[in-house]
Amino acid sequence: MRPIRSRTLAAAIALVASLPLLLALGYKLSEPVPVAGADFEARGEKWFRAEEEDARKAQMKEASRALKRPCNYCHTEDFNGFTDKKDITLQMMALSAENDVECKDCHDGRDKLTKMGDEAHEMWELSHEKKVFCDDCHEPKTKFEKLTANGKKQKEEWDAKKKSAAPASLTAPSLPSTSASLPPTRASLPPTSVSTPPGGP
Repeated sequence: MRPIRSRTLAAAIALVASLPLLLALGYKLSEPVPVAGADFEARGEKWFRAEEEDARKAQMKEASRALKRPCNYCHTEDFNGFTDKKDITLQMMALSAENDVECKDCHDGRDKLTKMGDEAHEMWELSHEKKVFCDDCHEPKTKFEKLTANGKKQKEEWDAKKKSAAPASLTAPSLPSTSASLPPTRASLPPTSVSTPPGGP
């Protein structure tokens, strides 16, 4: 039996210790948005670009590569059912089809996001808070670039919320405009009547 290397052990301990924090920070990213009355089965079906099974499998393989996840991440081993990722997958398929984005536009592997993905993650959390889906704020087929009227309102609220949560400026306070209000420096003090002894101080 080989001894456990200290770095491996340290990494395992760090992972276990940080698990509650990771779950607290990332749970919403992998949870479907609780939107009442939305048919994500039908909306997710529009993600497929073709009806043929081979073309659909190829498209699912593209998504699998973008996420760096195996097929059984969403499908059961026998492919007769789905895992607990079905609902989030259908929502991701719907938002992809409705907003003209691909999985790789937001996902860069198993646990990494692109710049668009980082922004989308913040919006996903907002969607959870408001219990709305992407189309509530974003115009369809615009890659999230155009906002609806409600989206513009939400953006103003979001920006104000982020601004109020930002740390205070770290810039130095402004200095007085005249030197008259500054305390005197040694050079500006009048000479003293104390004489310097011969030979220096």
